[in-house]
Amino acid sequence: EHGAGLPTQKSPPPPPPSNHAPAFIDLHRDTLSLTPPRSTPTNLLHTTPPAPPARYVVYLPKGTKVTTREWQAMVGDAYIWMDYMSVPQIGTYFDAEVSDLMKAVESIPAYVEKASHFFAVTPTVKHDNLPWVTCNYGSWLKRGWCRLEMISLLLSRFSELPVIVVRGPECQPYMISPTTIIARPPGGGELTCCARNHEMTNPDGTTRKIPCDRAKIGPVVWTLLKSKIEYVGRADGGSLEDYRLWNAMVPHFMKNLPVPDEFSAYVPSTVEEFLRLYR
Repeated sequence: EHGAGLPTQKSPPPPPPSNHAPAFIDLHRDTLSLTPPRSTPTNLLHTTPPAPPARYVVYLPKGTKVTTREWQAMVGDAYIWMDYMSVPQIGTYFDAEVSDLMKAVESIPAYVEKASHFFAVTPTVKHDNLPWVTCNYGSWLKRGWCRLEMISLLLSRFSELPVIVVRGPECQPYMISPTTIIARPPGGGELTCCARNHEMTNPDGTTRKIPCDRAKIGPVVWTLLKSKIEYVGRADGGSLEDYRLWNAMVPHFMKNLPVPDEFSAYVPSTVEEFLRLYR
């Protein structure tokens, strides 16, 4: 039986195969994705992924702790993709090409969609560079880029993975409801560029204006929504209810983000437009 869109399993599955599927781990700002990048193009957003890999679940009794040695054994043959290193960070891409930055950003949903598990590691810690700032599960939910990763998971076409939250060694990991994600669109999240008033200090001490990250997030969310709607609108992809649901959610997910001209079709102003959109 499935509750709130989150699959449950009552009996332990067989041991995982040696070539296990990738996992996606969000360490608040540092995101790890265990996935085979060697066989993956840089920009995967518009490609059709292969059939979902076989999934497995590791059952840990309450109070169980995984040691460093055990963790290394579990992920020893895994590939790691970390957004903090793979996506140019604000303040470090003075000479980076914007096209390279966008390729990295647009690839995030593809890594999420190919993952077998999505872990959000959100312990309560002091910010390394801002000692007066505390990072925790609550601050993770507020971050615009973290919300983009959650939305990528929610809008995945070929899986229904939940977010598994790990708040520290003293806390039992748990899954969060999809409503937690729906209530937090990326455009309403906090972004470093906005906190800095869209200004950066150059190496020579001068300042320059930088664009808002919402201009990068918007096209990604739009493409995710279009792909999801197209998929659930197919005979083998979903139901009419799913199709109507995701069409109705378009204005919500695109709130505070730049929208293309075709966005107006998802905000019907007449009965005819409404019936055309919702079939």
